[in-house]
Amino acid sequence: CFPASRACFPASRAAFRFAAAAAEAKKLARYDRNKNGKLDEDELAAAKADEEKRQAAAAKRKAAREAGKQALDAGKQAPEPEADDAPPPDHD
Repeated sequence: CFPASRACFPASRAAFRFAAAAAEAKKLARYDRNKNGKLDEDELAAAKADEEKRQAAAAKRKAAREAGKQALDAGKQAPEPEADDAPPPDHD
């Protein structure tokens, strides 16, 4: 059995199939408005629109994170303020 062979990991394949079936069932439960057990064109369109919204929101969060990192990096390049010579406060 080769390490990259799928036959080496039957439990992983079963887990993947189970996860995919669970995701499909969740999608069906959420978008199947007429409860006929399948997604019609309008239901698929609603699912696609929601997925596009999620992807856009994720991209926006990623851009904000990157902008924050750049701002922090820019702040790190600024000279450090001089340390003050006073002893640290006494915490009792």
